[in-house]
Amino acid sequence: MSILDRLTPRHRELLDAICRHGDSYKIAGRRLGISWQTVKSHLTHMRKRTGLTTAQMCRALGEEGRNEATYE
Repeated sequence: MSILDRLTPRHRELLDAICRHGDSYKIAGRRLGISWQTVKSHLTHMRKRTGLTTAQMCRALGEEGRNEATYE
């Protein structure tokens, strides 16, 4: 089980916007239809839930993507 499995689908969507698209909080919020303050709040909850920094979650998301690509 991946640490990222602890995240909700919405949290994973947000992480994707921040990590893969390189969106700022403001742009990620617009992409998802939420305010930048809500983006910040979600990231705080995600860090507490996983025990990882945002950068570490991005690396884990990247690793997960590489592993999935290997099996396709």
